[in-house]
Amino acid sequence: MPVAKKAGAAGAKKAPAKKKTAGTASKTAKAKAGSASSKLGAKGKVGAKSSKAGALLKGKKGKAKEKEEPKWTPEQKAAAVTIQSRFKGFKARKDFVEQKAKKAQMEEEMEMLRRQAYQAEVEYERKQAAKRRQAQMEEAKRRKAEAKMRKDLLEAAYDGENEDLEELLEKGRKIFKDVVEVADANNNTMLSEAAAGGHAATIRLLLERDADPNVTGEFGRSPLWRACFLGHEEAMQALLEAGADPRIPNEMGEQPVHVANSAAMKEALEGWDTARTDKLVAERQATLELKKLKLEEEAAAEIADAQSGVDQAQEEYEGCQRQLKHAHVELEKRITEHDTCVGEGKGEELIKVTLQHIHEQEENLANAKKAAAAALEKLQMAKFALREKESKDGEEEELPGEAIKIKDLDDVLLKDIGNKVRDSGKWPLVWDASGQSGIFLRYIDSNYVNAVSKALMEPNKLRRSILGAMRYGKPFVLDLMDVDIWDEVQRDMDLIQFELMDKVLDQSILNERTYLSLVRQPGDGEEYEANKFQEAKIREKFKVIFLCSGKSPPPADLLAKTFPFRVVVKN
Repeated sequence: MPVAKKAGAAGAKKAPAKKKTAGTASKTAKAKAGSASSKLGAKGKVGAKSSKAGALLKGKKGKAKEKEEPKWTPEQKAAAVTIQSRFKGFKARKDFVEQKAKKAQMEEEMEMLRRQAYQAEVEYERKQAAKRRQAQMEEAKRRKAEAKMRKDLLEAAYDGENEDLEELLEKGRKIFKDVVEVADANNNTMLSEAAAGGHAATIRLLLERDADPNVTGEFGRSPLWRACFLGHEEAMQALLEAGADPRIPNEMGEQPVHVANSAAMKEALEGWDTARTDKLVAERQATLELKKLKLEEEAAAEIADAQSGVDQAQEEYEGCQRQLKHAHVELEKRITEHDTCVGEGKGEELIKVTLQHIHEQEENLANAKKAAAAALEKLQMAKFALREKESKDGEEEELPGEAIKIKDLDDVLLKDIGNKVRDSGKWPLVWDASGQSGIFLRYIDSNYVNAVSKALMEPNKLRRSILGAMRYGKPFVLDLMDVDIWDEVQRDMDLIQFELMDKVLDQSILNERTYLSLVRQPGDGEEYEANKFQEAKIREKFKVIFLCSGKSPPPADLLAKTFPFRVVVKN
């Protein structure tokens, strides 16, 4: 029984254990169910979150869309159109006023320059007229003195007044180029007159000064012919011994022997050895050649001295030109400093200082211009003296360039009416000492470059100025001002591209390959891409205009490679 009891007890104990297991199972099932439902719940939560995120994203997109495409009410749209229209009208009126003021300022400056240039021209013409009157008076005085001197010389020779003749010959050297050959209206020389007067001593005096014994005068009569005809035997002998040729007839074919006034003279002429005459003529000719050579050497020495004077004056002129360029550059710096101070709102005292610097530099520039003008006048006088030594014509040099008036610039330069410039195959060069053309070309739509400005002549900026003129179809104006800087300008262009100025002058810059070689990418940007350049616009609208405002003509090589115009100012 104890065992049974134990077994029963064990069974009794086991029974509740079974119940416990069943409960655990149900709990496990519930736990599994709970676990599954929790998983489903977690998935549901994730789905809910993603749905919520999607809704938020759609909301943001919607808001962005609403921001990108705001919904305007009809009233707002009408108001916006009105505001834009009013603003455009305001800007157009403002631009019009600015352009009108700019044009008025240009016209005022041009009128002021026109008046100054006209006054200068009137003064120049007044001086030139005074010079012409003075020259006419001096010429009349010279001719009168020349006529009197000629008469006195011929009379002294005919009368045999040797002392007076020597004095007159010395004075006559200043009036006549070859005083010993002075003749009357019939081409009778002093030697011929002395032969007619029968003065052997006077004949020898003139022969010593290289008078020609065989020159013929009125009716083809030689000095020997006249001496024989008038019976002056001593005069005849003096002439024969000096190389007078007895074979020279007059216009009627009569030789001296045919008209000799005495038998002795005829006999002397018939017995004269003409071979001796030929020898004397040859000796005289050789002597004259030596004297001519000596005179040429003296003239060459005088020309060398005159050339030395020109070289010295040229050196001084170039020095003044360098000073003038420096003064221009310094004034530009002072103006830039002043504009910077004003733009940055600097103090009034500093602005006054910069203004004072501008005034001082303006005075320096004025002094440099005066010095350059004086140096130019000295150079011109030195060149004139050289020309006088090289040639005795005394004619003034013709000024280069086709003369035009300032009012014709638009027709001549921009419109090229008649196609004179285009047909020449050259770019125009404007020489305008009045400075009016510079104002005109600055105010038109052009890429204007002041060649004296270091900032504008900076290689990259200069390159962009040329390209910009081609890209947008407008003139490129290169103003050399009143400074002789052509060589420096060519060197500045070489810094951009070797021999670029030559390509500009011969117009090969118009070739697409050439001008596109000036583009620097990516630095120049989309604006200067190859497809932005229009060939038709370049050929039709782009042009290069050279401008000079110096008192002296532009450089000779620039004149030769351009189509020059010279602006004349008239009232």
